[in-house]
Amino acid sequence: MEKAKAAVVRLTTCGTCQFELFKEDKDLKETMKFLDISHPEKDGLEERYDLLLVEGGISKEEEESLLKEVRERAKTVMAVGACACFGGIPSPGDFIGEEVKFDPPWRLKPVKSAIDVDYMIRGCPINTSEFSYYIRSVLMDKKPFRKHYPVCVECRMNGNPCLLERGELCLGPLTEAGCGAPCTDNGKPCEGCRGPLDDGNLSSTIEIMDKYGLDKKDLSNKYDRIGRTCAFSRSWKQIINSHGYERSVQNVEIKKIYSTKTVESATGIDLNEIIDKFSPRDLKTTVFNILEESEDQLGVTVLLPSTLGFVTSFAVDEPKKMIMDFTREIYHKLGTGANLFYERMNGKNIPVIIKENGEEIRSFVAAWSNGEKTFIAEVPASGKYLRALIERVNA
Repeated sequence: MEKAKAAVVRLTTCGTCQFELFKEDKDLKETMKFLDISHPEKDGLEERYDLLLVEGGISKEEEESLLKEVRERAKTVMAVGACACFGGIPSPGDFIGEEVKFDPPWRLKPVKSAIDVDYMIRGCPINTSEFSYYIRSVLMDKKPFRKHYPVCVECRMNGNPCLLERGELCLGPLTEAGCGAPCTDNGKPCEGCRGPLDDGNLSSTIEIMDKYGLDKKDLSNKYDRIGRTCAFSRSWKQIINSHGYERSVQNVEIKKIYSTKTVESATGIDLNEIIDKFSPRDLKTTVFNILEESEDQLGVTVLLPSTLGFVTSFAVDEPKKMIMDFTREIYHKLGTGANLFYERMNGKNIPVIIKENGEEIRSFVAAWSNGEKTFIAEVPASGKYLRALIERVNA
């Protein structure tokens, strides 16, 4: 079977949906073999594409313009993930009938606001089994079956108790199924990341909320937060808070210890093999000592035990591509032990990978470029230390 020519366009997004496609999944790998994938820019478009996959929502005119250009050349268009389908979880356009506005700035427009979309692969992040099913159906010229029933059906089939009955605000009754209910399987309420049912019974859900003492205001507040989530619908704010990403790093002291022309790491991730693939020039690793001042129970200022941070810098021909490929490889190698998100630091959206072992955070790895050099930073156990280290390097 001849491979289908697929264009992947990435708009404003945390990137997690795309990274889901690099997890170890036999069915997904077999499906991807039938796609000839490219990531086109506006000045390098081909005449025709069999399939256009769009990840992320629209935040600027240039993204909308690129979409329209590629749409004219694509036979079938799929919006991939909640940001592409709805503009992110809290986007009001589909939930309360208001026009999508870019205020606050993280509100996104859905792809369908600019071009015609044939299919929507919902979720934050997407379900790879559902993604494979949609791709195979389109390649065989069949219309994929859309599940017009709530997540509650899948939740009950999995044998889970009803969280609404336990007094927790769960959006399962209002949300379209297809994810397999992983959130409620893990004791977490549904966040509604797959979007609302076409005929969701809101009045009945509110009656249930009243019955179990849930505040109706919570239903609207559920969407009034930063809407990008990672695995099992942990909100962006929850991730940042749980990993200690404090904005102020004034009480953190960074001191240079030494530099070397080889890649060094203390957190168990072998960066050498990955970085070598990009033919780095002027490679240097600088090792820093990280100290933090804190107050004990008596209010006395003390120094917490120091730790080491590593920053490897080098030059490459295509830094943007290198950062994306590097992040993808690290994420793929770590598998289920990895979480990926983007954090705004020093005016840049920097990809950050967390290496975890159960609930224990082992290390943080971040990659970014200033145009001349590319940097890889690695610190153990604290997002606050990572922020301080990046601010020091970029100062």
